[in-house]
Amino acid sequence: MRRLCLAKSLVLVLCSILGAGCPAQKDKPTDSVYFSDLSPPLGVKVNIVSDLSFNRPMGGESTVRGVVAPDIDRDDLDRLLKTFYRLVSQRKSFKDGAVSKVDIRIYVAADQAKAGRDNYLGAVLRGTKTAEPTFENKQKLPLVKWAKKALGRMPQYVGKVKPRILANPESLTVEVTLPFVKMDGSGDWAEKVSFARAITAFAGTTLTLFRNIEQLKQMTYEGTLNDKPLLKVTLTREQAAKLELRAVQEGLGKFQGNMMEKFISKEINEKKMHKLLSKERRKVYKEVFKKMPEGALFMDKSLAKD
Repeated sequence: MRRLCLAKSLVLVLCSILGAGCPAQKDKPTDSVYFSDLSPPLGVKVNIVSDLSFNRPMGGESTVRGVVAPDIDRDDLDRLLKTFYRLVSQRKSFKDGAVSKVDIRIYVAADQAKAGRDNYLGAVLRGTKTAEPTFENKQKLPLVKWAKKALGRMPQYVGKVKPRILANPESLTVEVTLPFVKMDGSGDWAEKVSFARAITAFAGTTLTLFRNIEQLKQMTYEGTLNDKPLLKVTLTREQAAKLELRAVQEGLGKFQGNMMEKFISKEINEKKMHKLLSKERRKVYKEVFKKMPEGALFMDKSLAKD
């Protein structure tokens, strides 16, 4: 009997050393927890390299490593991170209930994902159950896409003449070129452009882009006629703010309303009304131009007269 016990002990020692050919130890506890596969948002392709969950002394922990295409759209990467975090944070089959630590990292190569270092493209990190998650998206900003969305549909460009949008995600700058075309639906170049039309297009474009793209630091607006610059302005966000373009446009709108009332009441005729509007617009924008940095404005001499 004593020899039998000694033999069993020797077998167990050998099993622990060799790690093979040994009977399963059914009573050995496991720290791993298993969940169903994560589902990415519609339209986003990702290869999940690993998805591991464990019971730790400090609570449940889930680590996810995935791979996406290097040119994935930044907004799509945002959706992916938010979706994975929502799904992982709903995991509740840990010893103490819900997951505590969350570590989701998305890379552009499988070897990077397997290494799991900090050279990820996007990540969501949360240290404890009560901590706020940290989202990090290193993908370049899709400024051209954002600019197009901000400017909206431009149905006047139905012909060969098209607008152009250039962007530099590194410097966070955008250049918008808007040709002046006829408003009759032909899409052909306009024969002439008034000061009012040129300046209204500039103000509207500048206000729209800086309002809708918070990260934008500088923009260039260029209005062209027959492929030649008619009005071109380059401004940083701070410089544009000093111009107070919204207040300027609202003031001109109010002035126009007053002139319209006088026209309706026959205090002035239509010719007089347009003359007063033109005079007021030039007066107001003369002060706006003075606030612009030197070299920021180019205006063709054809805009000197309406």
